[in-house]
Amino acid sequence: MKNILLIFLLIGLTSYCFGQQKAKYTLQTADSVAILDMLNQLESLRKLSESNNTSLNGLLTGKELEFKEKYEIVKSNVTNGTETFKLLSTRIIDLKSKNINDDFEKLINDLNNPESQILGFSLNEKVVEMVKVNINPQRTNLGGKIVAAADSITKSPLIRSIPQLTPAISIVTNIISLVRSTGIVKSEIDQTKIKRLENALNKYVQYYIALNNANQGFNYNVIHQIEELGLLQQKLYEQLIVYANFLNYKLPNKADNEKLDIYLVNVFNKFKSDWTKQYFVELETKYTNPQTMVVGYDKILKDISGLKEANNRLEELIYLVNQFEFQYNEYFNILASYHANIEKSLDIAKQNGIARDELIVKQKGEFTKKKQLAIETLIVDINLQELIDNKKTLKYTARVL
Repeated sequence: MKNILLIFLLIGLTSYCFGQQKAKYTLQTADSVAILDMLNQLESLRKLSESNNTSLNGLLTGKELEFKEKYEIVKSNVTNGTETFKLLSTRIIDLKSKNINDDFEKLINDLNNPESQILGFSLNEKVVEMVKVNINPQRTNLGGKIVAAADSITKSPLIRSIPQLTPAISIVTNIISLVRSTGIVKSEIDQTKIKRLENALNKYVQYYIALNNANQGFNYNVIHQIEELGLLQQKLYEQLIVYANFLNYKLPNKADNEKLDIYLVNVFNKFKSDWTKQYFVELETKYTNPQTMVVGYDKILKDISGLKEANNRLEELIYLVNQFEFQYNEYFNILASYHANIEKSLDIAKQNGIARDELIVKQKGEFTKKKQLAIETLIVDINLQELIDNKKTLKYTARVL
């Protein structure tokens, strides 16, 4: 204690001597040199202590910033991820339940209808006419019976209901069977006449077979895609269960007979980004220090471990979004293939001379126009861009440990 008092006394004395007298000399005693040296060391220690405190505060601030940055990534991802679940579910349902534009479907039905004259002829009328021209038995009453039977076949609702075949092909098949069976019984109808009738009818059959193949191929592809979308929807549902559990959100129970479409629509009426935003507001309020009003981001990440898990599983959701994009684009490939096959059937009608060129050109133009309208309607209804834009907001590669 005496030494300390001596130091302060000497400091004061030195300051007084230099300040008041502006002396032109310096204390050169051993004690004064030691005291000055000690003072220099104390000043160095003070500066070092300040520097260390500054560095320590910087490290603490940096750590706090690191927790906050992690939390903000998780918060953004989980909020946007909840919206992605909802958007993807809606898009899957929309694409599953899509249907072709009414005008587009009407055109296809008209091309396939044996009563329609969209290509300048009615198959029903043509069949009866060809039976009259090509068979023409000598006995008038027999010819009349055959023609009457053929006319009855063209108008039969039973023929139209035969599965796997278009009405036109069913009619032609049954007319040929009628003539052949009659030719076996009645010698007046020889095989040459029957063959001539078959050749005449075959020009129409080729057109209708090509049209039938186009329609069946399209229907098969659409049904197959609906099945693929159903599997995708099931995967989304399974991921939703895990995701909601991480956020402590209790999903309603799904009844065994409840359609997944209806269940998911009901779920996402409540479980959406608005709910998630409120969830984070409540978390931050709960973990705010009342004295400093600082949010304990580190405590949130530590205590609510499901947040990090929900964030780290978003890559699986992105995979499902990518699968949906593939199915969406695949539908346009299906439409393009259908369009090409319909045009092939129209080309057959042209090559076989059963329809005039100008009518073929007109129907091709109509088909292209209606197909384009169907595509534009689908693009608007599905609105894939909204889903893609939302997907881009997910930093799913930012896994938080």
